[in-house]
Amino acid sequence: MRPPVVVYHAAAMGDWQEVVSEQLALLAESGLSDVRLSHVGTGLDWIMEEAGQFGLRPRLIRSDPNTDHYETFALVEIERLAKSGELRSPVLYFHTKGVSAPGHEPKRKWRRLMQEHVIRRWRPNMDSLRDHDAAGVNWWGHGDRHFSGNFWMATPEWLRKLPDYVAYHHSRNLTRYSCEMWIGSAPGCRAKSLACSDQPFWHDDYDFDRWLDQAALARLADGITELPSSVALRCRDCLAAEPRQASAPSARTFGTLWEMAAKDRLPKILELGSGASSVLFRSLPHSPSVWTTDDNRDRLANTFLRLASLRLPTDRMFPLDAVRKEAPSDFDLVFVDPPESGPAASLEWAAARVRPGGRLAVNHFHRPSVRDLAANILAGWTVTVVPDVSDVHGRRLALCERQG
Repeated sequence: MRPPVVVYHAAAMGDWQEVVSEQLALLAESGLSDVRLSHVGTGLDWIMEEAGQFGLRPRLIRSDPNTDHYETFALVEIERLAKSGELRSPVLYFHTKGVSAPGHEPKRKWRRLMQEHVIRRWRPNMDSLRDHDAAGVNWWGHGDRHFSGNFWMATPEWLRKLPDYVAYHHSRNLTRYSCEMWIGSAPGCRAKSLACSDQPFWHDDYDFDRWLDQAALARLADGITELPSSVALRCRDCLAAEPRQASAPSARTFGTLWEMAAKDRLPKILELGSGASSVLFRSLPHSPSVWTTDDNRDRLANTFLRLASLRLPTDRMFPLDAVRKEAPSDFDLVFVDPPESGPAASLEWAAARVRPGGRLAVNHFHRPSVRDLAANILAGWTVTVVPDVSDVHGRRLALCERQG
């Protein structure tokens, strides 16, 4: 199957580096290596270098320091490609949704929902475009018709029917919303609405988890292939009960940790953060000594009850503040899930618990903040980012080996 023509707009503002890194990783995992890039703001060299790190081949459309150009450069390029007759495949368009509001959890979930359905699932979307003009999340089918959030795929034939973008942008008084409304600005669009339709995503209290969790659990059903079926079922049940799916390790991370711990029969394991990973480690057939610590006492208590209900060991479970100064430093494996606020302290403490020759598994390695910390804290360690260990929430895992 010929891939779509990918057009990507990056706006360097807010937490843009974290978002760009997450999205470039997703392109690489999805088999989309050729990217036409538009950019506003600063940091273009960083984006090009980061794309190269993921094996992508970015082609710059245009860059400008003025962020008030919004997404216009990308849309003008899409129009040029369609109306010049160069396109032979549908276009996949997306952008750095949410960077203007760094730390805004609803917009982060909104972006990741669109990434899951538009980018990761581009192949089934190509099939949908055989009898649809465009596909995207949450088609708004009345008033100004559009895909809410402006991630979409569209056929060349439909794109050629759209009005001249520059004239359309001026007719809308150069507002940034003209970028979002353009895809539905011609009459008669046969739109394929993915996940949902006519939903008010822009409300700060909108519940994205119902769509994200469906996607995460669907991937989970396919993702834990390395685990015994009974262990996989336990982990799935535990994850399904998580209040925030994004706070748990990905399915493929579970498989990687299980394979490593079981194959090498690691005798002593420490985890920072309780939950489904506690079920995983305490289900290992060689019965290692597992220490579990958490800075959230309620979560630790709930994990204790779940382990007890599964008849799994419940010993060596400690609040983090109770064990911070006294935990040993001879663990064969330490698994750490750095929090978004204050990740330095947890990562540094976890690294100090690993014996020479032991391994530190770091979740959320897609975050530039975590990678930068690792570069400083883990100097002299061998750091390997596990290929393709990510999911709908954008997580990645790094395995770090301490030199003996």
